[in-house]
Amino acid sequence: MIYVVIPTLNPSDQFEPLLKTLRDADVAITISDGGSQDDTLRAAVQHGARIVSGHKGRGHQLARGAQYCGAGETDWLFFIHADSVLPKNWHARLIRHMAAHEGKAGYFHFRLDDKGVWPRFAEFWVWLRSIAMDLPYGDQGLFIRKDLYDAVGGFDRQPLFEDVAIVRRIEGRRLRALGGHITTDAAKYRRDGYRKRTFSNLRLIIAYSKGASAEELAEIYR
Repeated sequence: MIYVVIPTLNPSDQFEPLLKTLRDADVAITISDGGSQDDTLRAAVQHGARIVSGHKGRGHQLARGAQYCGAGETDWLFFIHADSVLPKNWHARLIRHMAAHEGKAGYFHFRLDDKGVWPRFAEFWVWLRSIAMDLPYGDQGLFIRKDLYDAVGGFDRQPLFEDVAIVRRIEGRRLRALGGHITTDAAKYRRDGYRKRTFSNLRLIIAYSKGASAEELAEIYR
């Protein structure tokens, strides 16, 4: 069984279409909410999702969702963001991965819902980081069997780079691309500027790799 976990905090307009996409597949949906004040919980209930609420922060929310989603050791967890648009054949790709790679975690490639040179540059950087460094981020989704998730310690309850921390513990030999792209809302890139946001993210991950705390870097990120 596939258990989808989505952290939410007043998500964007992509959230309800994502719920509909998931509802049409044979998956269990858990929304881990950090205090939304909009219609997030109403939409989740309407689409048959389980809701767990508590401390905000993506690391806290992902860990909480995994803990209370109801998955057993041999079930699979699929962690995605609330602004994700899944590829049309996403479910078939997950099923194939389950059958052939039970000891590995999977992720999708990254795409932005925008046109131009800078969106393609951002996508290329993510592709290079994922392939050359075995370091996909959370907006690419993480598909992992529950027993492997538990074995690597799950998501850390930290405010930033919780995705980097768990992927490093999974290690490249237990990680593979699923093929296909998750399309992500480019609003933050458009707001901040592609160049500024891309290189700011690069500076943050370098600082984290050198030992800076997630709490300190989260303040800079915000």
